[in-house]
Amino acid sequence: MKKKLLFLLSFSLLASSCGQESSVIESSSQEVRQSIPLFHYELNSLETDSSIEYMPFEIDNTTFGYWINQKASFPLFVYASGCGSCDVFALNVKDYIRQESLSLPFMTLSSYQKTANPLSLSDSAFLFFHEGKLLTYKTDFDDIGSTKELKQYIDQYTYDTDITFLNSSYILNTYDDTFTTYSYRGNISKYEDTDQAVKDFSGSYMLVRNVHQLNYPSFYTDLKESYFDYVVFGGVDLDDKTVPYYEENIIGVYIQP
Repeated sequence: MKKKLLFLLSFSLLASSCGQESSVIESSSQEVRQSIPLFHYELNSLETDSSIEYMPFEIDNTTFGYWINQKASFPLFVYASGCGSCDVFALNVKDYIRQESLSLPFMTLSSYQKTANPLSLSDSAFLFFHEGKLLTYKTDFDDIGSTKELKQYIDQYTYDTDITFLNSSYILNTYDDTFTTYSYRGNISKYEDTDQAVKDFSGSYMLVRNVHQLNYPSFYTDLKESYFDYVVFGGVDLDDKTVPYYEENIIGVYIQP
């Protein structure tokens, strides 16, 4: 068994009209274009009586503001109900989450509009942020008619970290019977009977806590260079391999071999 290694880092959460697309950061550099990390979560589905719903990870405007201030890089799906073509596009979004086991950040339009300096949006949109600044956004989805085309679009601005969030989560909201969302808890153990929780884990890990000082660009670099099996946000018992509940709004991640 690999020796367990413990690290203390600072970290915190990771929660216009149709026909518009704009690149905000002007650059032809492929390094900048494909600079946004994608993370995974295996417990992103909810089984109902008639189907299995694949869910995005909902953030609020407080988390969004923290990410921007700490220079995080992330995609964001902003959902506005009532747009017929956008609702059809939502099916591709959910199928993309399914295919990629993706942890996709999500906000409703009304929540996004409460953030500082929001775009003037009236319909659903995909936004991509690089080191806290808006890289590009898109509200016209007429040219994306399949999950494959959606993946090709997202791949222009992102890279796959091969890292999977490990913390338990809970169902958060349902919107217009179109999207059900979840949020993370600050542990990897089952906190309540209604939680979704990973039941089996072992191996070396990085412990991440103290949630207000993380330099995201450096953290992404560290993740690329690390060799840990797990990154855990919260406290950990070195002997029992259990992680007690410490704080709300902390995420854990598992680095796949």
